[in-house]
Amino acid sequence: MDKGSEQPSEELRFESIKERRGAYLVEYAPPLPRFSFATLDLIFLGPTDPINVVELMQSELRRWLNRYPAALMVSAFDSAGIIIPINQEQNTSLVGWLNSGGEVESTWNLSAADEYLKTLPPHPDWRVTYADIPFRTSGQIKSDADKYLRNVRRQAIVEKIIFALWLSVFPATWAILQYVGPTWLAASVLAYSLFKASRAWLKVIGRIKPSKAEIVKTEKQQKMEHYFYHCERNSAAFARLKSENFETDLRERTREEAAKLATTAPTACHSPPQI
Repeated sequence: MDKGSEQPSEELRFESIKERRGAYLVEYAPPLPRFSFATLDLIFLGPTDPINVVELMQSELRRWLNRYPAALMVSAFDSAGIIIPINQEQNTSLVGWLNSGGEVESTWNLSAADEYLKTLPPHPDWRVTYADIPFRTSGQIKSDADKYLRNVRRQAIVEKIIFALWLSVFPATWAILQYVGPTWLAASVLAYSLFKASRAWLKVIGRIKPSKAEIVKTEKQQKMEHYFYHCERNSAAFARLKSENFETDLRERTREEAAKLATTAPTACHSPPQI
């Protein structure tokens, strides 16, 4: 559905709008550069009936087309980000637009939608259509990315310098101090080394009990080795477990986002532009 018409010299990246609708969330994203349509995702927080999903997709399509007159693709997902199948005869996404008379037209046939989008006139000025949504230009995005990379490189250089000092300068300085320093310094270093060695030996023979932190660290290391052994023996089961954990984490993040949206005002929710 890529639109091959001429583009502004400066591409725009708009922020998305997230709102809660009780049992589901919606996330509206204005068109990406070189595309003629926006996207709308319905994210359901719990089990739902496919017929109800279809009705809500159609309702949200009309709502957002009246709010922003840009061709729109609507899709539905569960809380783990898995697309909800409608039925075998329909595609999973609904595409709609406003015709010349300002009426909503829609189709589940993405091929038909693609043919329609090819007939659209050149892109409108999205700054006008989405006057209430913050955006960044491609120049700003590149500038921010360059700044981030400079900071990363600067931090990497500092870490390398510190590492080099730790491996070479500090040990050399310590050796020089031991050699040319006062006798009491060498004696202190020797006494400390003997103290550490004696403690290690007493721990080995059981005369000194390990601390609570050491016990926790040892138990954690043993668990890691135990898990690694069994994961190596059954890599397929481990892959399934990892996938289940990812899905659980995603569902939890979705629930947290839903709770946050329930206590805050809708993002970028202003009066829709007149059509």
